[in-house]
Amino acid sequence: MANMLREFSLPSILQRDLSQCSIIILLVLISYFPALFAGFIWDDDAVTDNPLLQNFDGLWKIWFSPKANIPELHYWPVVYTSFWIEYQLWGAHPFGYHLINIVLHAGNVILLWSILKKIEVPGRWFISLIFAFHPVHVESVAWIIERKDVLSGFFYLSSFLAYLNFLTASTQNRRIAGYSLALLLFILALLSKSITVSLPIALLLYLWWKNGRITRVDFIPILPFIAVAIIIVYFDIWFVNQRQSLAVIELSPIQRGYIAGKALWFYLTKLIYPVNLLTVYPRWNLAVGLFTQLVYPLTYLVFLATLYAGKKYIGRGAFASFAFFTVTLAPTLGFISFSYMYHSFVADRFQYLASIGPIILFGSLGYKLYDVTVKTTRKLILRIAGIAIITLLGFLTWKQAERYESDETLFRYTLAKNPASWLACNNLGLALAEKNQFDEAVKYYRKALELKPDFAYPYNNLGILLLKEGKLDQAIPYFNQALARYPTFTEAMNNLGIALALQGKLLEAKQCFQKVLELNPYNTRAQYNLEKAIKELQNRETKEP
Repeated sequence: MANMLREFSLPSILQRDLSQCSIIILLVLISYFPALFAGFIWDDDAVTDNPLLQNFDGLWKIWFSPKANIPELHYWPVVYTSFWIEYQLWGAHPFGYHLINIVLHAGNVILLWSILKKIEVPGRWFISLIFAFHPVHVESVAWIIERKDVLSGFFYLSSFLAYLNFLTASTQNRRIAGYSLALLLFILALLSKSITVSLPIALLLYLWWKNGRITRVDFIPILPFIAVAIIIVYFDIWFVNQRQSLAVIELSPIQRGYIAGKALWFYLTKLIYPVNLLTVYPRWNLAVGLFTQLVYPLTYLVFLATLYAGKKYIGRGAFASFAFFTVTLAPTLGFISFSYMYHSFVADRFQYLASIGPIILFGSLGYKLYDVTVKTTRKLILRIAGIAIITLLGFLTWKQAERYESDETLFRYTLAKNPASWLACNNLGLALAEKNQFDEAVKYYRKALELKPDFAYPYNNLGILLLKEGKLDQAIPYFNQALARYPTFTEAMNNLGIALALQGKLLEAKQCFQKVLELNPYNTRAQYNLEKAIKELQNRETKEP
């Protein structure tokens, strides 16, 4: 009896839990090892070239002058606060940023494991390892700027766990502390990425799964979470609408339903069969028949309805898992347009949190199958199968992480699988231009324009190459073509101003820089160029008789 008590004493349990958590962190670091030594890619210049991260007053602007954060369209100050702290520690060296992303993902695995333990889901170790090693999460972990996924996930899961502690607290003081902490963590999650808006619904789904119903007592504590979510997300949407977006996505309600339905099946397929994972997936053709447009959303709704109708026979867990999956993905399903839809309707990073629902369901079912198996030989086979699944996922994650080594590696792979991606062509061109492989860069810029003639960025990039070569007369038409397709493209406008200034057309250059600052008063490059143009104009006037 004494031995049994020692086995289940609090220090013994904590020691066992800490040991298991340490193993999780180590295994996650191993599976993401290639990402540790990767560089900056694509939009990571929001870290490397962001002046707000490089000085002390930048932290104030991140929170209270968000328009000054030029690379970011959203109001997600917690993410950029983390980048600001890191920039003070290790500057523009990628290793530290990658390490923090991986550690945050490992932290999310431990939080998920803790939640599953709290709500007594069988097979929590197996489920947590699936989430840890599933390759659909590589985009969120190995891409530095996607810190927003792993950081918002950390606060989201922490808030969920704090709410569970509030529900089970033994004293009023502990209940108040647990509730306050849960609400604070939810606010931090929303200020990291607004996709976490689904947490109040996730909490209600949990209560329904546990009790079979949602009472007034269950719902009232959720109301402040809903109010906070509405306020912060409304502000974020308003803020995004104040910024200039790349494209206006005109879609009919049926087309949006088609995109949503197809996306849900797409994400589920990638969870079950995670191969050919891409940073830019082919953009679906919307010019399909009405039957095709309707079949995806209708079959998914029938699927959900069947799970709900069958809850008496299969339990509430299946519906709760897929309802969580659906609700968490809802902000990215195309019901509200966002700029990435210009390139693709889906992205692996969108299901970082949503994947937890199906993973819990499939993982717990697999564990239950193992648990009810009586014969030792069958248990051994199932144990080997479980280890094989985890090992395979870890291997796929390692291979996927290798593709994030550099822009060139990432976009050559993307084009091998999606040769029609004009975005990948443009980004590969940028990577080659950085290596001074200008002829190759031009080839991919032109390929991007063949695929998408109204794509403004390759015109600007071609103009930049000509500007560097001093071919001003040839560069200016490209900047004008970029602006003709994207009239508020401030980078092209600034580049046009530079080219005009170099030609001696200082008045026209001044107008370009002023226009940039009208669109974004915080553009420091345009401000510098404007001041320089004004000074040269003044010098010219003093020299004239």
